Amino acid sequence: MEKEFRNEDPSGKIIAFMLLIVSLIGGGPFAVKLGLQGIPPLKMALFRCILGVIAVGGV
Repeated sequence: MEKEFRNEDPSGKIIAFMLLIVSLIGGGPFAVKLGLQGIPPLKMALFRCILGVIAVGGV
């Protein structure tokens, strides 16, 4: 039995979600470059580590 696949246009929610994901991924290096102008690299690494623990741990 063959499966039927439909090619539908993505909804507005899907497009908005994908734009959010792409901007987060693409904006990371830019944000780090700007942040390093005012914060030393080791302190920036510590801040990123703390934010990662908060994001993963849900604190």
